[in-house]
Amino acid sequence: MRLGVSPTMKEAQMMIAVTERELVRLSDHEWRVGTSSDEDGVGVLGYVERIGEYYEVLLLSTPTERRYFEDLDSALQHVWGTS
Repeated sequence: MRLGVSPTMKEAQMMIAVTERELVRLSDHEWRVGTSSDEDGVGVLGYVERIGEYYEVLLLSTPTERRYFEDLDSALQHVWGTS
């Protein structure tokens, strides 16, 4: 793409969509985790719930499987890392 010039239609189509992380607090112990991008809007990846001392992760890609983490950051990185 040329600097300082609006992209042509072909250049615009070739641009990679920027994906942003999205975290929505559902309650004081539950979060919905997803992504949003220029191409496909919002996509829910999974849910995180605090259960006692741990954070349980449910991924929509593997709904019968649960993973447990000691902190919220690790749980979120797992969700976003599997997308």
